[in-house]
Amino acid sequence: MGFSFSNLWGGGNSGVSEVELPKFKADPFVGKTQDFLFPYSQNLLEGDIPDYYKSIGDTSYGGETFQKFLDASINDITRVTEEASAAKGIRGPRSAAAVSDAVSRVAPALRYQDMVDSLNRGNVGKQFLMSSGLNTMGGVRSGALSLTGMENTHNLNRAKLEMQKEMYNDEFDKEQMGNFMGTFKSVLPAAMAPFTGGASLGLYGIPGVGGVPKMGAA
Repeated sequence: MGFSFSNLWGGGNSGVSEVELPKFKADPFVGKTQDFLFPYSQNLLEGDIPDYYKSIGDTSYGGETFQKFLDASINDITRVTEEASAAKGIRGPRSAAAVSDAVSRVAPALRYQDMVDSLNRGNVGKQFLMSSGLNTMGGVRSGALSLTGMENTHNLNRAKLEMQKEMYNDEFDKEQMGNFMGTFKSVLPAAMAPFTGGASLGLYGIPGVGGVPKMGAA
């Protein structure tokens, strides 16, 4: 609270000077969310993917799952080829050659298809992760701009209220000053009578009292 004339001489209080204007206060979860999401989205865009989600953008092929599938396929091809060879009376080296030929035609095709599928699946996953990173980063930016805008608006409104508060207090002090001076001039002659012998204070040159004109008056 600033200096007030009314406080100096023990006058009244406007009450406005006692009013505490509210300060801007953001939800505590806003900061926590921003602090978490910004580095998270930045890491996604830089390719630093959490282990839990790494498989989404994985372009590697020929993994354990595919190898199990390939082994099972080779076993099926071998069994079917051997059964077909036996039915035709083909055994020994000729049967083995038939099996080898069948496997050599199927296995490379399966490996190639696995590579193509893995690359496509991984690239789609990478696009998804990039899109997620961009959207999250955009949300962080929008949230920051929105919060800053609300804080700036609050601060501007608070500044206006502070100015109005000061103007009101100034007007109140002027009014109190006027009341004080009126009271002072009305009681001063009686208070000074024992020292002046009842003579008008105007005889002693006090402006505005006892008929002596105020300074600057015509």
